[in-house]
Amino acid sequence: MKVLLTLAAISVGCWAGVAWGDGFRFQGNRITGEPTTVLSLTRTQRMSLRHRAVSPRKWDVRKIALTAKQQATLKREAGFAPARLEVYPLACARATCTCDLLNVAIRFAPDKVEVPHYLLGRNSEDRDRRYDARLAAFKARSKPRAGPSRAGRAKTA
Repeated sequence: MKVLLTLAAISVGCWAGVAWGDGFRFQGNRITGEPTTVLSLTRTQRMSLRHRAVSPRKWDVRKIALTAKQQATLKREAGFAPARLEVYPLACARATCTCDLLNVAIRFAPDKVEVPHYLLGRNSEDRDRRYDARLAAFKARSKPRAGPSRAGRAKTA
């Protein structure tokens, strides 16, 4: 019986790791490990983003139109600026998978949103190219460095 319970606990732990593996990584209320741009919201944008929980598991996600200044900032920092962003409340973003997201911002303060660069694009193919470039850069950083080989060394007693 204890063996079955142990296996069940390991299985649940593995699936939990898979489920959370594709979401945003946060440190405090901010995304970590990814290039992002922080935008200040206008009064009109703040008024349109009065988020409230529709149900305990579903959040009201809304879109905002970006001002010319916000678009210029995103274009300068990320290389692309959409006309609109889909804004997720922080609580929703913590439990969201990023695999199908496009042009997303995370509202981490009443007057600020954070835009992850790798989720910006004209369409899903454009976003996927950015994601693939990000993945290639990560793999390049993760490769083991070449060093002296231990294969030809003789063992000493």
